[in-house]
Amino acid sequence: MLRPLAAAVRCAPWAAAAAAAAAPGRWASAAAGPGGSVIDQMVAYARGEGGAAAVDVVRSGLTMAKGADASRLLLVLSELSGAQGDWGAAASAASQAAAAAAADAAAPAELRLSGLLLGVRACLAAGADDEAASTAAAGTAAAAAAAAGAQGGLPAVLSRLVRLSAGGGGGSAATAEPSADASGGAPPDLLAAAAAKLSADALLLSGGGGGGGGGNGSGAALEGAKALYRRAAEAAAAAADDGGGGVPDCGPLSRRFAREVEADASLGLAQVSMAAREWDDAEAALSAALKSAEAAGGEAAPLLAPVLCALGVVYSRSARVMYAEGMFREAAKLARLDPARLTVAPPSHALHPSLHAALAWRYCQLLSALPNRGGEAEAWEGAARALWGRSGAAASAHPIEAALGDRIALKGQGSHGGLALAALLPRRLLVAPAG
Repeated sequence: MLRPLAAAVRCAPWAAAAAAAAAPGRWASAAAGPGGSVIDQMVAYARGEGGAAAVDVVRSGLTMAKGADASRLLLVLSELSGAQGDWGAAASAASQAAAAAAADAAAPAELRLSGLLLGVRACLAAGADDEAASTAAAGTAAAAAAAAGAQGGLPAVLSRLVRLSAGGGGGSAATAEPSADASGGAPPDLLAAAAAKLSADALLLSGGGGGGGGGNGSGAALEGAKALYRRAAEAAAAAADDGGGGVPDCGPLSRRFAREVEADASLGLAQVSMAAREWDDAEAALSAALKSAEAAGGEAAPLLAPVLCALGVVYSRSARVMYAEGMFREAAKLARLDPARLTVAPPSHALHPSLHAALAWRYCQLLSALPNRGGEAEAWEGAARALWGRSGAAASAHPIEAALGDRIALKGQGSHGGLALAALLPRRLLVAPAG
């Protein structure tokens, strides 16, 4: 099936480098050779190169790849599109990846689950909540029909994530995780890490312990979420390990994605500490999150903005005002958020409007506590409210003050909120159940 493609690959300018990087392994395809399979070479090259050149290579492979091989390439395409903030294309590629894996009886379940995870997260990042819900529901139904343990956990957790994104209610899926698969093996590390991280989000919010430092979370919820976040960070770090540079990045999900999961788990752990007002622990966890986020997206990626915003909150609450303002300004720069240009230059599409709203509101809270900064505070408040109004379900579930605290909270007046949680995987703010 892949012989014509293999011949073309051997002549491609990137083939030598890719062949040196890739070697036959668990994900070897039908066209395996001395330098690894053709698909392995394409996957390794695309992930190492990124950008338009990588997309061209993947699309050329898709002209001939079928089944599991096509699914692997489509997963790469979904990640590449998401890295550019093109969530519509990312969702489409993820959906096709899951379908291609489902159509191939020999395809590992991990491929379909990976497509489901990328698809739901892309829909949520794009604000396509209805599509996210239908995608998650379809995955849950497929898992039930297959009666496979490893497929039973993650789809249920994703369904719970969708409900949390909409301010929805509880359910036993809040702490569901993938179990051993039907053959008795352990679930893949990265999918298990993602499931544990999302389960921790659900547990933390169901216990009322958002990341604003309001101190509203129950002790059991905080401790349970902390354990899940730590487990997720450790599993993601293991999945991101490149074996000293000698192991090709050819799995269904990239090591860059693993670093993103690791960053998100560390951000969640920091928000547990923030809810408990443990500022030193929160700062340490955010330092780890920042390091992982930089490894995932680079030093100038919008992905870093929610982490820097959380650091700004920690510094604000621990009387380090200059540091706090520096974090908020840098986060706004990375997110391309400017209150004066909100209508003519919208912020980065890489992040959901709810995260932009949270950043603007947090900066407004700091400015409101400083002398002679009232005009700036009003500008950021206006931006925050406008962006919150574009946040869909989050805005419908709670006013911004309930989610993130009153504008004058840093003056010791009003509430600090605590009903919201910043999450990197879906690129949005998760909110506690309404009512």
